[in-house]
Amino acid sequence: MPDLPIIPGVQSVVIVDHEGNPVDFTHDGRMIVIDTEHKHLHDGNHFLCADVDSDVDIAGPKYWHVKNAQSAKIIHLIAVISASLSGLLEIFEGPTSSGDGAALTAFNSKRNSAVTAAVQCFKDPTTSADGTRIFVQVMGSDANGR
Repeated sequence: MPDLPIIPGVQSVVIVDHEGNPVDFTHDGRMIVIDTEHKHLHDGNHFLCADVDSDVDIAGPKYWHVKNAQSAKIIHLIAVISASLSGLLEIFEGPTSSGDGAALTAFNSKRNSAVTAAVQCFKDPTTSADGTRIFVQVMGSDANGR
């Protein structure tokens, strides 16, 4: 095994091949690391649903319904929600719905992948009970910028 530089006070991990030789991951020997979501994107297992409601009625809440079409898979949800006026974001688990609402397309972020989404997304479902609130956040600002 060739000599590797030792930097005092720094712990290092060296990855070696089956013969004990250090693995050169790039042209300059550094290993490139990406996060899990980025890896899922490269693997064709990252999906997006999008909806814009530019005039959410203050008299009633805006609902989305997200469900797992393949119960054997675990879905990780990252929501990006913004508001120009003040609002309250609540996420509920196990609501009572009599209708899914209008389907939103869940598309694969790896555009040339044939893998289809396990997640199904809907907007404006018919909901009679919210279920268990698992997240709450005040968001946006009012007309005075507060």
